[in-house]
Amino acid sequence: MRGWASASSLLPPSSGSPPSSPRGRARPQLRMQAGGGGETINGDTYTEKAFEALQRLAPAAEKYSVQFIEAELLLLSLLQDDTVQRILSKAAGKGAFSSMMSRLVQDVEAYVASQPKVSGGGGAEGDGGG
Repeated sequence: MRGWASASSLLPPSSGSPPSSPRGRARPQLRMQAGGGGETINGDTYTEKAFEALQRLAPAAEKYSVQFIEAELLLLSLLQDDTVQRILSKAAGKGAFSSMMSRLVQDVEAYVASQPKVSGGGGAEGDGGG
């Protein structure tokens, strides 16, 4: 799998039931497309926090109107997690975390916002004649 996924493909599969997690709770599956094929991501193969970060990718891609999910969008998703924020807070030291976190989020958001945008809706690749 390449380093990106089609943003529109991060949706639960339309058929089948979600697998059960080791704790007895069913986790959904995500469908990701990379290159010419697609993969189903089983929630049971990831920690809860990692899978939650993956689930936040499609809404983030829609927010920034990006076609592909790349590392920067994953970083934004991870920065929303309370555990990641606590780790960064301890690494930055008291007082420095708030300004560091704000700056990091601003810089990553600015980069993602500067990427090519997707417009229109739902057409297949190659549509548009010519």
